[in-house]
Amino acid sequence: MVYSGRNLLKESVRFEDAYITLDYPAAIQEERAVLIKAMLKARANGANTKVIGRNLFVNSVKYTIINFRPDLKEND
Repeated sequence: MVYSGRNLLKESVRFEDAYITLDYPAAIQEERAVLIKAMLKARANGANTKVIGRNLFVNSVKYTIINFRPDLKEND
């Protein structure tokens, strides 16, 4: 396997879209967990979403844990 600069595998015989997750500190992992839940909720509503690092992108609009849309926050 050969790795690229963005932690994507350049070459993998078994897994074409494989990637390597970064080993983030616990606080960032918790942020990402909240953002990933919001991403899944937005996807269920038909939005084009992805989480990159500590950012959530919904239809090309960038959000962070501080300012993401209230309609995507998890209800307790």
